[in-house]
Amino acid sequence: VEKIERIQVDEEDASAIRFRFPEPPPTGRLVLEAKGISKSFDDKEVLNNVDFSLERGEKVAFVGRNGEGKTTFTKILTKYIDFNGTLNFGNNVKIGYFSQMETLNLNEDLTVFETIDRTATGEIRTKIRSLLGAFLFSGDSISKKVKVLSGGEKARLAIVRLLLQPINLLILDEPTSHFDIISKDVLKSALLDFKGSLIIVSHDREFLHNLTDKIYIFKNKNIEHFAGDIYDYISLLNSEQETSKVQKSYENFPNLEKEQADKIKREEKKVKQRNVNRIRKDIEKCENKIEVIESKIKEFDELFLSQDFYNDEEKVKNTKIEYKELQSQLDLKMNEWTALNESLEDIA
Repeated sequence: VEKIERIQVDEEDASAIRFRFPEPPPTGRLVLEAKGISKSFDDKEVLNNVDFSLERGEKVAFVGRNGEGKTTFTKILTKYIDFNGTLNFGNNVKIGYFSQMETLNLNEDLTVFETIDRTATGEIRTKIRSLLGAFLFSGDSISKKVKVLSGGEKARLAIVRLLLQPINLLILDEPTSHFDIISKDVLKSALLDFKGSLIIVSHDREFLHNLTDKIYIFKNKNIEHFAGDIYDYISLLNSEQETSKVQKSYENFPNLEKEQADKIKREEKKVKQRNVNRIRKDIEKCENKIEVIESKIKEFDELFLSQDFYNDEEKVKNTKIEYKELQSQLDLKMNEWTALNESLEDIA
């Protein structure tokens, strides 16, 4: 039996490719706005009157069961398919889109290395081998023609190429299907550093954890907004299932003895309290972030009052950009705080 040679990426390579995206082109505050989006395939309605908007710098996840319309909606947002409704983009929006079908856009006559070399610019060009190695292209494999790659290899190559393009709206549909742990870490690190807006469809809980600001749940031909992390959402789902189970027990046995009925009510109360505690914890985290952002904004306000500050034009320019970004972050967090408090009121 021949030994199977394992391709490894050493620690130096893995750290070397934790690169920054190219600086995204500036956009307005509103990146996109979709209203009344509906879509049917023959007689099957998938989406019905969906409203969705995305602001600069937001990172959101689309989750839900298969067949609920997540991929369909991303194709609508990229105008790959027709639809009913209106879709408007903000100023200067540059979209980068990945799905498994994007592999068809690769030039099959180029090698793996040539594909990335033609896209990479600046310092990252000196790290192409390390970058490819972290995405499981190592040794002789970087000299392979695209035409001989497997479907999984093509998908990884398409992702690498996409990461190197100057875009400000990144839409990824199941990007980690053919990735190992190292590749996932590399991609996640890059997305965390990405300064543009991100929409991601994924069933990979660990990959989504701490990556996105918001979650949109696709169900019943529409979407619901959830302010929190993927594990907060899973916790909520488990609580709802527990509540439903308790309620069904009560409905199925209307003539329970008082002691049993009281026990069921106590369980309902516990589930409700857990939901309340979770939301209150999210509100506290949100308020802490708001406090930090407001403190930074105050520092900039004081800096703007100093005459010496305006002596360095480059510093003034960069500081104003950072100041606007902080204001945008504050707006997003305030909206999140409002949504959380509304959720708390609904439960309480």
